[in-house]
Amino acid sequence: MGAGSGTEEPTLPVASVARRLGVAPSTLRTWDRRYGLGPSRHTDGRHRRYGSSDIGRLELMQRALLSGASTAEAAKYALEQMPRSGPPQPEEPAEPSGAAVADDGSEVRSRLARRLSTAALAMDVGAVQRMLADTIAELGVLPAWTGVLEPVLSALGARWRGVSAGAEVEYLLAECVFAALVRATPVLDEPRNTRPVLLGCVPEERDSMPMYALAASLAGRRIGAQLFGVPLPAEVLAVAVRRSA
Repeated sequence: MGAGSGTEEPTLPVASVARRLGVAPSTLRTWDRRYGLGPSRHTDGRHRRYGSSDIGRLELMQRALLSGASTAEAAKYALEQMPRSGPPQPEEPAEPSGAAVADDGSEVRSRLARRLSTAALAMDVGAVQRMLADTIAELGVLPAWTGVLEPVLSALGARWRGVSAGAEVEYLLAECVFAALVRATPVLDEPRNTRPVLLGCVPEERDSMPMYALAASLAGRRIGAQLFGVPLPAEVLAVAVRRSA
């Protein structure tokens, strides 16, 4: 290698960083414009690129958001921890490939949950919808529900239980999850079962979302189901059972 050649720090475009963090490119541009958390370099074509320090600040902001900080507080924390004039931080290792993931898939689920949480906390509906679709496609409906969607919903619900501030994030995510589960439920022309599986909530149940996850999973196996998404009085449920038998 010639003496004049050198190595430059790897950089990433906006789209790649957005995928890494699980947010939309427009969200990154907003964080850049409002809080100064943008790329510090650009190419000759004026395409701005993120270096390792830029990405490190965004990941600090992401962790602060997951801890319950507001967007402004998270941005301030990231800039305090890694000032833009500070020395570049070493780039963190890339996400592990499928071959390096633990046998139980916990690393994959953790990565998807972090990205989904970040998108929800940023109130980025488009990113949430894409993350839900990608998660269901990658894991399957039932593993996605039990390993990612339900834990994230529960964590957000527990964080803001009894308070109004921040609850909008939980409601937004719940609506998106509901829509994603409905979209993931194919319409069966010829199900394997001659009589549908009856899925319904008893009066004491308030959360019907698991029923939608189960219905989608059954439909993926070509098993037809009849779903009642609202709690049914016992006598109404009994009639439904008789009519479905």
